[in-house]
Amino acid sequence: EAMDDSTRAIQLRADYAEAFRVRAEALYNLNQFEEAIKDFNESLSLKPADVDTLRARALCNCSLYRGEEALQDINSAIDLSESNELKIVRALIFKALSRNQEALSDLSEFIANRTMAVKVWACMLLPIAREISHQLNMTLPEAYRMRSELYEEMGQLQLAENDLAQAQKLEQKLSKKQPRLKL
Repeated sequence: EAMDDSTRAIQLRADYAEAFRVRAEALYNLNQFEEAIKDFNESLSLKPADVDTLRARALCNCSLYRGEEALQDINSAIDLSESNELKIVRALIFKALSRNQEALSDLSEFIANRTMAVKVWACMLLPIAREISHQLNMTLPEAYRMRSELYEEMGQLQLAENDLAQAQKLEQKLSKKQPRLKL
């Protein structure tokens, strides 16, 4: 349905970058990576500094085993955005390229920045701060698990065990919380 809607939007207005990106994402989800790349390219020709499109094309290139192209896209996205989340995508690409040390560096930076963000939000007096703090913690266990796997692959077993224990601790903590968002 998203693909049909996007195609209609493109037919009506061929300069609509968002329609190309949405259709590209639909093609990506259908594992039609080459066709998706064409639409990502078209979207970026119309809107070159679109972080979401660069991130999505990076993932698509990674699915096509085009690691260097994926890395170029995600680095461009990181240059345009301060989003810490993009570090996880780059870590996955580095891991696919067997560049484990760089993957570890991005994961460590992500974890450090995420932990700092949680502390900042926890100190704020906003009513929604606790909910945001909880949401920020949601990907920390996954980051610790991924870093643990990399440490294990590199033979750094103690560090791998430490990260795995931290992931399990966070998962337990998160499973006990049932945050409610008050509007």
